[in-house]
Amino acid sequence: NTVTDLEMIWIMPLVDEDDDSKTKNIYAVLWPCKELSKYCSTECKGTVSMEIHEFLDSYKNLDETMQFVVFPTESDAYRVTWGQLYNDIVEHLEEIE
Repeated sequence: NTVTDLEMIWIMPLVDEDDDSKTKNIYAVLWPCKELSKYCSTECKGTVSMEIHEFLDSYKNLDETMQFVVFPTESDAYRVTWGQLYNDIVEHLEEIE
C-alpha cells in the first residue's frame, strides 16, 4: 500500500538483468522508502528508486514465478512472486486512481 500511495519504490536488484540463467530464486529486494532501505540493508549501495508505474512497465515481462523480498528486517522478510506482486500493486493503484 505504501509504494502505491507514494507512487515510488526502492529496489535493490539481486539478479543481473542480462543473466539468462535465472539461477537465483530471488530477483530483487524492495522497500517502500529510501530511509527504510538504508536502515534495513547494510548493502544498500545498489538501491535505486523508481516511480511505481515505471517499475511495473520495466519488469512486466519478468517470469511470473521470480520472487521478490519485500521490506526485509533482521528477523523477517515477506517473499512474493512477481505475478502476485504485480497484481497486488495494480489492484491497489486502481483503488486509489
